[in-house]
Amino acid sequence: MDLPELDDLQFCDGVARSETLTQAARQWGVPRIVCAAPKYLANRNPPRSIHELLEHDCIVIRENDSDYAVWRFGTESEETAVKVPGSMVSNDGDVATQWCVEGHGLLMRSRWHVAPMLRTGALVQLLGDLPTPSANIYAVHDSAQNLTRRAKLAIDHITEGLTGRLDIPAGQ
Repeated sequence: MDLPELDDLQFCDGVARSETLTQAARQWGVPRIVCAAPKYLANRNPPRSIHELLEHDCIVIRENDSDYAVWRFGTESEETAVKVPGSMVSNDGDVATQWCVEGHGLLMRSRWHVAPMLRTGALVQLLGDLPTPSANIYAVHDSAQNLTRRAKLAIDHITEGLTGRLDIPAGQ
């Protein structure tokens, strides 16, 4: 099903990027995970702690105004930030993910981006026992207007698709 272009609705991760769309409803709290390709791990021992990340090639995604090469672990009340080494940097998450699949290093990415590759074995999750800040996904719309029928249908369609892809219910 192709969705029509919607100027009254936007989906975003993190912070809303629109001055006209001001009402955000959190749809998913998706964990970020550290992952690597089996090809990379064939030549390197997987990290067993946050500090062992410093001994690895890390692929860095440069997004918006985020801290460069800083990976965060823990909870909001007790967070640990690690500046990871990495010679491969991209502002395109799909490019960085492809580099990871090719075996060039470790990657921290939201689970919804890498879930299909985890299921096929193209990527393996590492440090899974450590909590990471969520990469929240929001449906953003103009708070002065009621949601249009097509915007509600778009939210339902995206919710259904992502819920299946993530194996987690919406709203969590």
